[in-house]
Amino acid sequence: MTNLKILNEVEEVQEGVPQYVWQFHGEEPGPTVTVMGGLHGNETVGIDVVEKLLAVVREKIKIGMVNIIIGNPAAAEAGKRFIDKDANRLWGGKLVNIPEQDRVEELKPFLAQSDLMLDLHSTIKPVSEPFLVVPSFDHELVDTIQTLGIRKIITGEGLKLPDNDPIESDLFTVANGGLGVTIEAGWQEDNNLVDKTMDSVLRALEEVGIFEKDSLAKHNQAEVVETFEIWNAYSAIFPRVNFQFPDGKEWQNYDVVKKGEIIGYENGEPVVAEKDSRLLFPKSNNQIVTGERACILLDMKPQYLDKDSLPLSVK
Repeated sequence: MTNLKILNEVEEVQEGVPQYVWQFHGEEPGPTVTVMGGLHGNETVGIDVVEKLLAVVREKIKIGMVNIIIGNPAAAEAGKRFIDKDANRLWGGKLVNIPEQDRVEELKPFLAQSDLMLDLHSTIKPVSEPFLVVPSFDHELVDTIQTLGIRKIITGEGLKLPDNDPIESDLFTVANGGLGVTIEAGWQEDNNLVDKTMDSVLRALEEVGIFEKDSLAKHNQAEVVETFEIWNAYSAIFPRVNFQFPDGKEWQNYDVVKKGEIIGYENGEPVVAEKDSRLLFPKSNNQIVTGERACILLDMKPQYLDKDSLPLSVK
């Protein structure tokens, strides 16, 4: 993984910009794009992409502005997902008095001004197919999604909190008028994953005009997607009192729960699936926190859409 201390020494610290945030301006006005890695400190792919991206953007930017960010440098240096609290649950209006909240508050202005925000994540689990999380397609830059080379997309009301507090980076970006996209790139031990993710980001920057067309080498790591697999997140489970999954069960992404099947127990009372569903981002029982999402519920089957079909393009 990128050595952050060396990176911070090599990269010039910009006046008025927090540490581990770099801002690049083109010669002419244009969109503002933010690319962030390391919001979860043990997810190394995004951090490595940030290092590679700095040199390319510095040399190639023509219009607009690009913010390149290490989200949680303290956690990245420690090799942990977070130090005190998950930094990707701190973007809303309910503030807590911890250093990670201070870091998120430093970063909020950069995401709030972004027309497009790409938050780069990876997983330590070897079985992990790449996917995008897109809370809203309602943006003029939505066609950029097609350039990322990832066919599976999660969207829907189940991504939101019941009170609509935008606690995650993509939701915060959407709440401020931008297109927020989380890239779940896949297993970070995949030797090609940094290059694949880098190519996805470069193609997106080229698509929105940050770089001149064809100014970059042809990208051959990320696949060209013709048909997208859209999964609707229709709901989520937010524990209130002593929620646990049954018998210490370790649910996995896309595990099936049938209508009426017990998903877990809330203070000893069963919580059952209202319809045939699949689970996304299920936590282990020892990671469940009252009031924070324990899992997302997806429709049983995805919708398949051609790349030229709504909602993937603005007509």
